[in-house]
Amino acid sequence: MIPDFYRDYVLPCLPMRFLIEGLKDILFFGKDWMNHYTSILLGIGGVSLIILWMKNILKKPAK
Repeated sequence: MIPDFYRDYVLPCLPMRFLIEGLKDILFFGKDWMNHYTSILLGIGGVSLIILWMKNILKKPAK
């Protein structure tokens, strides 16, 4: 139902895909909540927090 370009080039890069695939595995296939997709989402969140922390530390003084 989605265009080929979006499915092939945009969708693999979206973090929302990992959330949807993880929920699908938990709800319909009975897998544990700490699966491969959860690890990826935690990694994305950890990198984001580190980047925000570094941004606040390296703030330039106001002129």
